[in-house]
Amino acid sequence: MTKVLAIDDDSMVREMVVRFLQIEGYDVIEAAYGQAGCAAALSEKPNIILLDLNMPIMDGFQVLHKLKSNPDTEHIPVIILTARIDIESERRCLQEGVTDYIKKPRDPAELQERIAIIVGARELEREGYVTKSAKSGDKWGELPVPEVFLEAHQR
Repeated sequence: MTKVLAIDDDSMVREMVVRFLQIEGYDVIEAAYGQAGCAAALSEKPNIILLDLNMPIMDGFQVLHKLKSNPDTEHIPVIILTARIDIESERRCLQEGVTDYIKKPRDPAELQERIAIIVGARELEREGYVTKSAKSGDKWGELPVPEVFLEAHQR
């Protein structure tokens, strides 16, 4: 089961996202503020993180930097889910290594679709069917031909 960590200080938004994703079959962990989200990312090892930017004490930018600077969490895909619509915030997040940037409010079905695509792509990469180009952001490389396929068809 795909494990999603939702980090958002707005309890209404967080509960709506959690409820929707649980209905869709995801295992969802909640964190109401940045420091708790960083701790949950380390202890729970989620498959993907949903992160708000506008939070007190430790904002989403600080959380993102902490996650992407830690070898134990740097590989976890992060989707920013925020009300911030300025291009500078989006650019800053992309430079820090986010996988996607979604502006609130958004259709929950679109959020679920994006999670499924990102998690599915990561699973294909892990299994060796897709390679990620070095330092290419979110652009996926070419599909390699698996050795098993080549061996089976060389007769």
